[in-house]
Amino acid sequence: MMNDRMTQPIVFIPDAGELPDVFTEVVNALPADLKPRIAPWSGTVGRGQEDVEKLLDKHELRRIILVGGGRGAAVALRVAQAQPGRITHLVLDTPVISLDEQTRKVGRALKRVPGFLFRGRNKEELLNQVDELDGTSAGDFADVATPTLIISGTTHPELVDALPRVVTVSVDGAGRRTYRTHPGEFGAHLGRFLADS
Repeated sequence: MMNDRMTQPIVFIPDAGELPDVFTEVVNALPADLKPRIAPWSGTVGRGQEDVEKLLDKHELRRIILVGGGRGAAVALRVAQAQPGRITHLVLDTPVISLDEQTRKVGRALKRVPGFLFRGRNKEELLNQVDELDGTSAGDFADVATPTLIISGTTHPELVDALPRVVTVSVDGAGRRTYRTHPGEFGAHLGRFLADS
């Protein structure tokens, strides 16, 4: 018998600026009765949250499973934080919610790089993204009680410790985004998490 969760709306939130097709193989690995939507976004995480919430409202989606990758995971966490009754499950792939010290240094160096070297990317937008991540920590999401699965090639102990209802899965050799390098495994872990919770 199919778990009710397997018929809920599922919304994929890619990393900032990624095209929706990054989830194609993951979607193909999911049960056929799931009707996923993909919510592309760009700009700051706050702007991404607005974009995702508009999509959910436009399609009148309720009781949603959110899947976010990279900075899209931060967007998913923010939506779950703002609308806890609407989001039933979170699946986060290699979440990027804050900056480590090395990335902070790179962010500071970006301020000195001339804008024309960004090749079509908006330097101001990129600097805003760095500032936003620099001001965020795992503790900012400690009130997100939504059942959460974190899939990654590496662990994120600060986020694991902050979230009250989290399960983690590490995929060996997954690289930066599991849904890109191991889409079949990502889909299988997602399916098991939804069936078991």
